[in-house]
Amino acid sequence: MPSDTDRRLDGWFSTAESVVAKATLAPRLDEIGRVERLADGIAWLSGLANVALYELLLFDGGGLGFVQQ
Repeated sequence: MPSDTDRRLDGWFSTAESVVAKATLAPRLDEIGRVERLADGIAWLSGLANVALYELLLFDGGGLGFVQQ
């Protein structure tokens, strides 16, 4: 007779297998730039050759910004 722990583990494994089976695996490209200077809430960046005007950027720590020229 399976124990309560065995039943819970079986449930956990079933859920985990379902989540993994639904996952979309694909290559992902991230561009990583560098903050060169900060002043008055404005960041000057380098290394983002493919960034577009008004594109939304995600910074380390979760901060967001958008591109202006």
